[in-house]
Amino acid sequence: MVEVRLEKITKSFDEVIAADKVNLQIKDGEFFTLLGPSGCGKTTTLRIVAGFIQQDEGDVHFGDRLMNDVPPNKRNTGMVFQTYAVWPHMNTFDNISFGLDLRKFSKEEKISRVTEVLRLVGMEGMEKRYPSQLSGGQQQRVALARALVIEPEVLLLDEPLSNLDAKLRVQTRTEIKKLQKELKITTLYVTHDQEEALSISDRIAIQNKGSIQQVGTPRAIYEDPSNEFIADFIGIANFIDGKLVDIDEKNQVVVVGTDYGLNIISKINGKEWLRKGMTVLISIRPEAIAVYEPKTHHKESNSIEGEVRLTTYLGSLARYEIQTPWGSTLQADVYNPRHSHLFREGEKVSAVFAAEDVKLIRLE
Repeated sequence: MVEVRLEKITKSFDEVIAADKVNLQIKDGEFFTLLGPSGCGKTTTLRIVAGFIQQDEGDVHFGDRLMNDVPPNKRNTGMVFQTYAVWPHMNTFDNISFGLDLRKFSKEEKISRVTEVLRLVGMEGMEKRYPSQLSGGQQQRVALARALVIEPEVLLLDEPLSNLDAKLRVQTRTEIKKLQKELKITTLYVTHDQEEALSISDRIAIQNKGSIQQVGTPRAIYEDPSNEFIADFIGIANFIDGKLVDIDEKNQVVVVGTDYGLNIISKINGKEWLRKGMTVLISIRPEAIAVYEPKTHHKESNSIEGEVRLTTYLGSLARYEIQTPWGSTLQADVYNPRHSHLFREGEKVSAVFAAEDVKLIRLE
């Protein structure tokens, strides 16, 4: 295992900046994910770590070793590609043992290592099958086994689940997470799927237009996004424009006025940048909003009156689109709807949410 450090990594392709002064520290044995929209530079960053792309500026370190001029085959990384890249003319055993052949391992050592890694990925007994005889999920496991059999210091995965169907993606990502924890291998994972990143990562770096926007645990990024892009990109959020009207002496309870004559209370844990009169963006997650009959009084809660424009019943939750008095809509997700009244289109409601769930985002 090894710590990976990226220091001011910069890479451009003509006029496009794919990596913009990227600074990251991936801890020894950590499952670290680069998350962002297509074209944000995350795969370029991953390939720089692998050595497939040479950065224009900056340094890559594995532990205390500078890797800038080290070729890919000398970096001791295992790579799993989006397309799996398994050779169709080789059976499972030969695909997995290819890296061992290049390293001149003995026949006995090859058999031992391949047998163990097949057990790890749940492919025992499939040594003689060819890719055409395997499902997409099984081919993905072969690609993962091939990366693991060389016992790399760093495991690199470039959107490895994107070609699988939804149910198999969920199953496979769980298996990858369990396997990574068992092996305790430093892992850098690239994806554009927010749910995937939240479910498997120890920490996440959000990348957009080449630059790192925020680094943190899945919970920290979801519950306290640092800017509008992240709040909108991770999950679903309701946004309301506002201006700070009042702040208590501890910088914890804030009253935000909107352009629509509505005051919203936010209870936060001291943001030093807050100033009276400044413009902010209010963010409220759908699952933080409860839906009640109109003008239902809830002490110490915020409430917005509105009308249900759309009800979507999804079994475990009811999803409401509520039109506000100022014309925009709020989305509210009410879980276990069988235990509450199911509101229909056209009904008047109160959208109620706690001050702790009102997040304030600084506008640059």
